[in-house]
Amino acid sequence: FSSITKNSEKLLFITQNILDYQALEKNIVTPQIEKIDIDTFLEDIHKSLLSSAEDKKLGFTVENTSNLHEFESDPKLLKRAMLQLSWNAIKYTDEGKISISVAQKGEYISFIISDTGKGLSEEEFKTVLTPLTQTDVNGTDLGLGLGIAHTKEIVDILQGYLEYIPLQESGTSLALTIPAKGTAHA
Repeated sequence: FSSITKNSEKLLFITQNILDYQALEKNIVTPQIEKIDIDTFLEDIHKSLLSSAEDKKLGFTVENTSNLHEFESDPKLLKRAMLQLSWNAIKYTDEGKISISVAQKGEYISFIISDTGKGLSEEEFKTVLTPLTQTDVNGTDLGLGLGIAHTKEIVDILQGYLEYIPLQESGTSLALTIPAKGTAHA
């Protein structure tokens, strides 16, 4: 029964990504800015992904290393972007751990998603920012090629940016950075 539920959730997520991507392409997404409690937001992300990480026997941690307790943004759009990046980290990591940390960068807040998987090169990261573009990671199911490109569209709407962070070991680390004061545009 749990595999049926998980597969249903994955199908729903893929369908929602396609619909969201179409809405983003047509510029019909209007951000709904509100105050967000960082710890509650991180706990929600953790709960949403923990079973997927545990199924692969991966460690999964979230940590607020900033001095911020709340910030302003669109919680639904931001959650969708965070889930996409985190699900990719889980999908492409066979052993080790996934970690999400939060850091303040002046007027911005950064959510850093790191994994111990094979990792993307900076070149591959730039490639997957283009919709319907995929990169082969250990022969893993490539998906639709919308995930990171869709995430970039969301982050653009929130007037933020995605950043590739080089690692000395294997794995990937990406930073999703947005204004802490909730400026956004449709």
